[in-house]
Amino acid sequence: MMKTLTYLAAPYSGTQEQIEARMAKFYEVDAILMQRGHFTVSPLFKHVILPYGNIPGDWSYWKDYSRVMLSKCSEMIIIAMDGWSTSEGVLGEMSICREFGIPFKIFDLETGEIS
Repeated sequence: MMKTLTYLAAPYSGTQEQIEARMAKFYEVDAILMQRGHFTVSPLFKHVILPYGNIPGDWSYWKDYSRVMLSKCSEMIIIAMDGWSTSEGVLGEMSICREFGIPFKIFDLETGEIS
């Protein structure tokens, strides 16, 4: 299997409790995908730096970063966790994928399948 770069998307914003739960699930899915041979990238890996500087966590700040990352990727996988279908960031990433002709798929948390 040829190794390709996969952009991993998931909702982020919410209460501190929601963010922590979402990021725990994000890391869990990332580990699964890496074990399956996906080389993953995501701006969500950078959110750990937010407390160390004056960097916002919203889509309006991260959209340019996401655009550059997506331009290097062969696909995007969206983690189908609570809030993904209404997340401003995920919807924006899907729009960028359409613009660049990058396929996106959904990771089902219950089955672990990608469709």
